[in-house]
Amino acid sequence: MKEITKDGVTIFTDVDDITDQEIVTYRDTVIKHNGGTLKDVVKIIVKDQGDGTVDISYDKLSTVKFERIARVSQ
Repeated sequence: MKEITKDGVTIFTDVDDITDQEIVTYRDTVIKHNGGTLKDVVKIIVKDQGDGTVDISYDKLSTVKFERIARVSQ
C-alpha cells in the first residue's frame, strides 16, 4: 500500500499507477461528501476493485465528550 500526503491528509492506495490528478480528484470527492471541507479528515483510502473502478473511503477524527473534573488537594 502506497502512502501519499497532500494538503495535510494522508492518502493510502494500492493503485500502482495513480496520477497526481487522480489523487486530487479523489480528495475533491471526499471534500464534497464531507460538507465541502477536509476538516477532521485524517486519511483517505483508495482501493483498486480489480474491475477498473476504485473504492474511496476516509477516516475522520471523532469528537469525544468528557466531563471536566477538578482535582482538589488537601
